Amino acid sequence: MTRDDFRQKCRAAGIGDDKPLFLVLEMLFDTAAAAKDAVQVGARGLTQEAEADLVKRIARQADASMRNAAVKHRLRLERKTALIAGSVAAACLVLGGGCGYWWGWSSGRQSVETTERQVAMAFQAGPDAAGIWLRLMRNNDPRKALDHCSGSAVWSADGRQACSIPLWIDGPGAPEANR
Repeated sequence: MTRDDFRQKCRAAGIGDDKPLFLVLEMLFDTAAAAKDAVQVGARGLTQEAEADLVKRIARQADASMRNAAVKHRLRLERKTALIAGSVAAACLVLGGGCGYWWGWSSGRQSVETTERQVAMAFQAGPDAAGIWLRLMRNNDPRKALDHCSGSAVWSADGRQACSIPLWIDGPGAPEANR
């Protein structure tokens, strides 16, 4: 059987050149052809011991060839697996970063839009009310002012809670000179 006959028989059996089994079968074919040639050409007149030695050498060569083909195939599979795993990890990082960016941007935008609506509602009483509100915000820290709203400083009126908050009406005066 020639190499072309061998390839045709493999294709007929559904084993293409790109299949791992094809590499193994091809190694066996080459080894069998080499053994046949060695026996036909060089084995004439061999003693039984020499023939046994020849068979052992051919078997060792076939074993080494098979191991070499198996190692190459395993390395190729490991490279493919590493490439796929790296691609999946990179895709996850890109997707996670994009989603995190979008979530942060949208929540920040929502917070700004909510604040804008509330400020617009505060200015509905006219430009004078807006100016007063602006002055109060510049002169006072609302977080510190609300810290005073606890205990006896809180009361209820008309179903709503209220508290006395110290507010600065005027801005800070000129800083005192260091003496």
